[in-house]
Amino acid sequence: MRVVRGVLTLAAAALLTGCYHQAVQTGLAPSSTVVQKNFHPTFIFGLVQAAPIDVRAQCPNGVAFASTRMTVPNWLVGLVTIGIVTPHEVKVTCAAGGSAMRQGDATGVETLTIHFASALTGETR
Repeated sequence: MRVVRGVLTLAAAALLTGCYHQAVQTGLAPSSTVVQKNFHPTFIFGLVQAAPIDVRAQCPNGVAFASTRMTVPNWLVGLVTIGIVTPHEVKVTCAAGGSAMRQGDATGVETLTIHFASALTGETR
């Protein structure tokens, strides 16, 4: 009886948690170049931001599409570490031409600004 209760509890926990996906399209034509990081960690349930991914070398024309999602293996790592490490999968598709909202600062470093919209709420961040 105790084993059955444990299995049901574990199954309910797995089914009630969800994998999520966020994506942004910049409106630029995509190229065939894709930069993918399968294990890009955030910390403390995602409260501590992930380190930026610099794709300027791979995407000289900007970014056409960027997405982030939490997969089942990522979720399992978060479960095992009790949320201390919560990795995400990040995928960036480079643009074929043009630029995507590039901003320069006083040092000449360009920053690509991407706002993610939640697939569940439609909220833009």
